[in-house]
Amino acid sequence: MRYVSVEQVEPGDVLARSIYTSEGLTLLQRGVQLTVGMINKLRRFGVTMLSIKDPFFDEVKEQEVVTETTRKDAIRNLSAAISCVQSGKEFDVRGIQKSVGSIVEETLRNRKVLLNLGGNSHRRQCPVHSFAQRLHDGDGHGRRFWL
Repeated sequence: MRYVSVEQVEPGDVLARSIYTSEGLTLLQRGVQLTVGMINKLRRFGVTMLSIKDPFFDEVKEQEVVTETTRKDAIRNLSAAISCVQSGKEFDVRGIQKSVGSIVEETLRNRKVLLNLGGNSHRRQCPVHSFAQRLHDGDGHGRRFWL
């Protein structure tokens, strides 16, 4: 799997991870072979990065650190909070607190995860991307963990 810019994706590439809307609904399911129309739709939805299957990385073992349910809930809760802030409304922080708690709990439950967040100063990436890219297990086998 490769994490690439939507600008680098080509028709025929296969989606390695599902993509969700801001409401947590599935926009495109994992395993879908992308078409020009799908790629354009992703751009319209504001998707800038995505994971595609790559045969060069087939032997890299990936492990989901955060469940799909937690991921969807976090997307939904953060989207609702952002909408409230943008419209000047108050919002209940309990949903965000629950999502953050679930992410931390699920991450810490996996004892092999080593959080190596340093050494990324040469890249101009958002902190969440850096966090996802730098989750590795401690056994040195090059396994990657994706949020």
